[in-house]
Amino acid sequence: MRTVGEVLKQEREAKFYSIDEIEKATKIRKELLIALEKDEYHKLPPTTFVQGFIKNYGRFLGLDPNKLLAIYKRDFSDRKNPPKILQSFIDPLDKKKFRLCLYRSRIEIRLQSRINKSCYIQIGWVS
Repeated sequence: MRTVGEVLKQEREAKFYSIDEIEKATKIRKELLIALEKDEYHKLPPTTFVQGFIKNYGRFLGLDPNKLLAIYKRDFSDRKNPPKILQSFIDPLDKKKFRLCLYRSRIEIRLQSRINKSCYIQIGWVS
């Protein structure tokens, strides 16, 4: 049985497309296309994104996206390939960048931006 990556790679090569051409046409990064063709699911983002990549890639090559997704679902399981949890989701707030300021007339949250300019967000009035 062929995997999704094998099907996509064989069809791409049969139509003489390079990875760079596929990247430009589908707007999917080259590294992700290579990982998808090699069935290296641990290098790919969560399943929802991968399914979108497969649909777009398959449509570009003239393949039926539903059949490709059926093959993907047959081969892929969350138990074998647990989804990655990005560090930004584990610890979303950098406590050094946020400061709560209490004034007589208002409450503000100060955010430090990347270019060292402060942004003030007024969240309410103090009575």
